[in-house]
Amino acid sequence: MSLRRGNGRLFFAAQSAWAVLLAAALVSGGWAQVASPDAAAPSSSPAPPAEASGGSPACPEGTIHDIQPQDAIVARFSGKDARIFVESCLEHGPAGQTADFDLVLVLSGPDVMGGIVAVIAKGECPLGHKFLGLMEFIHAEQMVQLFQQHPALQAVEHLDLDALTRLAEAGEPVAAFHVGFAKAMGWGTERDRPGSIAWLRRAAEAGYEPGMLALGMALAGPGVLDEQLLPVGKERPRDAETDLVQACFWLRRLADAKHELSPLARGVARDELEDRLTSAERKSCNALLKDRRK
Repeated sequence: MSLRRGNGRLFFAAQSAWAVLLAAALVSGGWAQVASPDAAAPSSSPAPPAEASGGSPACPEGTIHDIQPQDAIVARFSGKDARIFVESCLEHGPAGQTADFDLVLVLSGPDVMGGIVAVIAKGECPLGHKFLGLMEFIHAEQMVQLFQQHPALQAVEHLDLDALTRLAEAGEPVAAFHVGFAKAMGWGTERDRPGSIAWLRRAAEAGYEPGMLALGMALAGPGVLDEQLLPVGKERPRDAETDLVQACFWLRRLADAKHELSPLARGVARDELEDRLTSAERKSCNALLKDRRK
């Protein structure tokens, strides 16, 4: 994943082969909540809107409808759902300026680097846009669903890691996925790779598919879950938490599950594990999968 700053905004770009794979799945229908031929994504970084005399924002750079069209709108969020989505992929916690955002369109198409882009807007005025890593998109979309499903969370104005941790401790696998992902990314807390893996394991063992994917990626080595690219010819490093046998097990288990994330699990396993597994590790992974099928 590459990162650059421009005009006070963050831009991320996921460029791996499996990133393109999921983007294609999104466009073809997976995860889609809204599809529209009028879908739009920014062709350049729009300026923040000026305030009109009546107090509502003016749009000197044009509206969302003026931005170059793309293939599909993957999701459309407004109101609190938009705030939660943006907080979980761009701003984190009460310090964020997410209360200003009342519309988020999440788009996917070949003109968006084979990935996903979020257009953040107030009314029809684009305030900015951000290229999302695929796990960031999955995480943000799942957080919206979590908030919709739990009345206790609906009274919370911002993502609250403590509240979500309590929910995870009570056995909610989506919350465990959030806590694990937040610890992996350092969102609202210190980066904690061992702690992150422990929470992701809870989600995966509960049968939660995004948790399986995230756990397999995390166990494949540092930098996989947050989609860090490596120079050509350089192998992904291993650390104390790397476990390629377990990574293989969880990714292949999801790959065999006929879930909408299964193609991505196969792509990650191919790109991150195929050339790194020793013969002994491959046999151990196959044995774990065979035992589970009995």
